[in-house]
Amino acid sequence: MKGKQSSTEPFWIPKEIGVGIGINPRNTAGFWVSLAVTLSILTVLLVLIVSLIL
Repeated sequence: MKGKQSSTEPFWIPKEIGVGIGINPRNTAGFWVSLAVTLSILTVLLVLIVSLIL
């Protein structure tokens, strides 16, 4: 089931690198949370860069 999303997958999974837990991108909710966080960070960085240029 590699690459497939399912709500039956656990939301939290152990990190592959490092210590602790992370959001499981194979879980449907985890995928959308990860996508929203990534897009938010990119938007903030873009706004900061544009505001420094202008």
